[in-house]
Formats: sequence, structure tokens, C-alpha cells
Amino acid sequence: MNTHNKNNMHSMTFIPVPELTHLFSEGKIKLREVCPAHVKSLKHYILNNLEQQQVFLSPLIAHVDEGNVHEWKKENLSMIDGSHRIKAIVQLNEILKLKSQGEDLYQKREREALLNILEDSAIPIQLYSGLPLKNQNQLYLDINALEQQISSIKKSLSGKKKKGQTDRSNPWTISLARQEPGA
Repeated sequence: MNTHNKNNMHSMTFIPVPELTHLFSEGKIKLREVCPAHVKSLKHYILNNLEQQQVFLSPLIAHVDEGNVHEWKKENLSMIDGSHRIKAIVQLNEILKLKSQGEDLYQKREREALLNILEDSAIPIQLYSGLPLKNQNQLYLDINALEQQISSIKKSLSGKKKKGQTDRSNPWTISLARQEPGA
């Protein structure tokens, strides 16, 4: 889907996780400031739902700093929304690539299976070009104001776990908690 106007362009596509992690490691994705606790929460959500392939993430939203949306893979991206999701995916990908001390054959196979599922995934990304910084910031504020309203409704309907409670049924959740600073 592409929309054009005199000064800006818009496009929606998917980015495979390996490509996302590569662009991030190459410094081609500029993130907004992130809250480590929110990143940790997202990592746990992704990990706990990865095996069933039930991970649902809203699209990343980025601005192509130079050029146009059709050449976005060659350009630098500034995240409008999705910095926490990117950071969580990148960190989880790195953790799953590391062999844990004392890992038995079953745990190794499970870790590798989760890594394969993650690396076979793609994330939707909405791209803009030609937006002034003021408009990018307004878009971020609009998206997150709506997201907070939806989040509070979901929490009241879900009977969500208490803050800091870990799912002890998944050994990778426990392993992840051990590998994070401050966990």
C-alpha cells in the first residue's frame, strides 16, 4: 500500500527478523529512548508465546530519513513507534543464540527451535518519508495516547498477573530472567 502526496510518501511492508537485527546492528535504525522494564516485559511476552507462534505485535512505524520509502533498506530509519519491540526482539535473538552453561541436549534443541521460529518471523513495518520532525513526534504522541487507553481496558478485562510475577512453566523464561541485569 502506497500513498503519495506532494511532500511525503507512505508504505506498509514486512521486515524479516534477521534483516531487522542486521539493520539494527549496522546502526541503520535510530531508536527512541526505551524503558528497560518495558523491553524485559516484551521479551517475556514474545518468549512465552513464540513456541505456539502466537506472538502478536503491532506494526513498527519508522521514518526514512533520506530518500523515499521504496529505497528504505538502503537508508537510515528513525523509529516513530516500535523502539521497545525492536530492542526486545534484538536482545531475545542474541540470548537465544547463546548457549547456557549446563544446557542439556533437550534444552539446546528447544533453544534452537525457538531461535528458528523467531528468525523465520517477519514484523510489519509502516514507513513514512518527508515528514517534518514535528509531525513525526505528533504521530508518536497520538499512537501512544491511544495505545495507553487500549492497554488499560485490556488489563481490566484480562486479570493480568501481578507485576514481577514470572511464568515458571517455561524454562526459557527462567533462564532469560537469570541473564538480565537486575533480574
